[in-house]
Amino acid sequence: MCTTHYSRWRETRLDAPLCQYPDCQGKVRVRSLCAKHYSEWRRQSGLAVPSSRLCSEPGCAKTLLARGKCNMHYRRWRKEQRIVSDVPCSVDGCTEPRWARGWCTFHYSRWNEAGDPTAPFVNKAVGKYTDAHRCKSPGCARKVRVNGRCHQCNKQLKYGATAHELAERDGTDCSICGKPVDMTLNRNVSMMGPSVDHVIPRSRGGSDDPENLALAHLICNISKGNRVSGAI
Repeated sequence: MCTTHYSRWRETRLDAPLCQYPDCQGKVRVRSLCAKHYSEWRRQSGLAVPSSRLCSEPGCAKTLLARGKCNMHYRRWRKEQRIVSDVPCSVDGCTEPRWARGWCTFHYSRWNEAGDPTAPFVNKAVGKYTDAHRCKSPGCARKVRVNGRCHQCNKQLKYGATAHELAERDGTDCSICGKPVDMTLNRNVSMMGPSVDHVIPRSRGGSDDPENLALAHLICNISKGNRVSGAI
């Protein structure tokens, strides 16, 4: 058995020895003591921490972490060094105070991200989406989602043409009301956005061929219902 299962087996034995602490009926775990009294013995006087492993700050008896200081004093020291350090950054031309590895916070972050403290900073929010990330439908500049198209163009892809393709073919005037359609509007936000209208509705036998499709405002398309465009 491993040490864990052996200790459990030893504690559950009927003839397991009892803790030597007075009036304690616990099973022996280590050094003839149960787990509770062994932890107390270790905390009080059993395992004293060497003085070389204690914090160097006066009056502090905590365990050493780094640079001769405990966790609390080391964090304070790092904070003070960042504020009052008069040693400049080791990068040529930089006068910012040194923070870590001989560099200021900016050059240290560049080294941490790019592996070179002199690497140019790249703003990930600027130029994040290039032409390669845009919808390939003509006239659409939305972000690519699936199959090289945005969500709206993918929904319209089940038809023979998208709204932007119909706008290039027939112009941007609504086929129902005759007013111009703003192709930059999002149909999920504005009811005046572009939509694909079936000249002969599918419920009346119309097809999804481009010849049976026309550009229309979303509100006009909804108001038309299943009527034929010429009968409105």
